[in-house]
Amino acid sequence: MSFRLFARGTGNYHHSKDYGDEGDVYDLADALGRFGAMSDGVASTVTNELSGAVPNSDFGLQTGLNSMGGLTNVDLLRTNFTLALVNARQMMVFVHARSPNLIFPADSANTVANYTATGRSPARDFMRHIHPTLETAGLNRFVVIGALAEVFGVWGGDGGPWGERMLNITITNT
Repeated sequence: MSFRLFARGTGNYHHSKDYGDEGDVYDLADALGRFGAMSDGVASTVTNELSGAVPNSDFGLQTGLNSMGGLTNVDLLRTNFTLALVNARQMMVFVHARSPNLIFPADSANTVANYTATGRSPARDFMRHIHPTLETAGLNRFVVIGALAEVFGVWGGDGGPWGERMLNITITNT
């Protein structure tokens, strides 16, 4: 699934972007690879693809890439969060994650916390705070972590006119 991230922060910061899901990329590459390997006509190829669809296309390489993407994006989030916090010394971050549902109420959760540069490990604390929020909404994926890293990297902890540093992030499954 893809998702939309909206962030607004002090210092006139505004970020809104739609992101694709890692699974969509793998599925497209897999389908294109199978189409390229077939020598029959279009109708036969489509019939073969529909009748030979594998319900679970998760393979070892995809699992490895997901793990590496997760590790890379967690490190990037830690670095960008720490740099933003060093610039701000203190900041309040609110994260709201939501997965709408057509039949049942939406799965959503939020977290808000104040982080200081003098804390023991504020980036780790931030990741601990957002984990249950993302998990509840079904958004605990490495692409979402990478998008959060992008938000902190661009925002940089800029302050408002009275010195406050606040960031409001909303992530919605689409």
